[in-house]
Amino acid sequence: MKIGFLILAHRYPNQLKQLIRSLLLVNDSRIYLHVDKKSNELFDEISAEFSFNNRVRFIGNRYRVYWGSFNQIRATFALMKSAFESRTEDYFMLLSGQDFLIKSPSALISFISENKEKQFVMNFKLPDSQWRDGGLNRLSHFSFDIPGRPWFSNKLNSAIERLHIYSGFKRKVSFEQYGGSNWFNINFDALEYMVTYIKDHPEYLNSFKNTRCADEMFVQSMLLNSRFRDSVVSADLRYIDWSSGPEFPRIIREEDFEKIVTYSEKFFARKFDSTIDGSVLNKLITYIGQNS
Repeated sequence: MKIGFLILAHRYPNQLKQLIRSLLLVNDSRIYLHVDKKSNELFDEISAEFSFNNRVRFIGNRYRVYWGSFNQIRATFALMKSAFESRTEDYFMLLSGQDFLIKSPSALISFISENKEKQFVMNFKLPDSQWRDGGLNRLSHFSFDIPGRPWFSNKLNSAIERLHIYSGFKRKVSFEQYGGSNWFNINFDALEYMVTYIKDHPEYLNSFKNTRCADEMFVQSMLLNSRFRDSVVSADLRYIDWSSGPEFPRIIREEDFEKIVTYSEKFFARKFDSTIDGSVLNKLITYIGQNS
């Protein structure tokens, strides 16, 4: 069982190096890395470290990624295309640069091997009360990003949102909508289906242009409107603490170590921030190394 790790990264070079090195402990794995185009220093430092490693592949067509923007989807799809074109892995997991492995490589491989026909993608049908306006506004309302001017972007989008509400205008969407966590885990067949579907149906990708937070609908809506729907399990295999604070999600600290490594069917955790607590990462590196 060969696993491809698809990583979206934008900061913390040393932490990203730690993540990449830990993933390379997973036998026969390959890493596909998209570094935010705004983060050139990060790209230079990481490429200097790993560009000669044939198990680390850098995405050349980089995007300026803003929170919840269409470029988040474009960067994700670039990773998917690169992995599909390689045709060397059996299973694929989308990660951020602030995720980290919390189980042994052998435990991860064993679990994926036993569940290779399943797609682990958190999902729920929209509208759903846990999202504002049931989540349907994420595709039906316009949103724009002005490069380098986040304050202006926020003001503009607030005005556009008010216009949508007052006018009642909504963009038309031609498919049933599903939402959930954007951190997916899928096999090659599902990956092939999605890459091919978008090639044959460019209007699907275009329906996500100029939207906000629709990255949490992109994979779900494609898979759950396809023949793969019965293979989708609503789980993302990640430990994320949305309740404890002081951040939401909570930045994982050394005091959380024992708890996160004992969770069943959780193989990654997020979020980590080495500027707040780097010791937990060191403990995880030791733990993974001892059990690899």
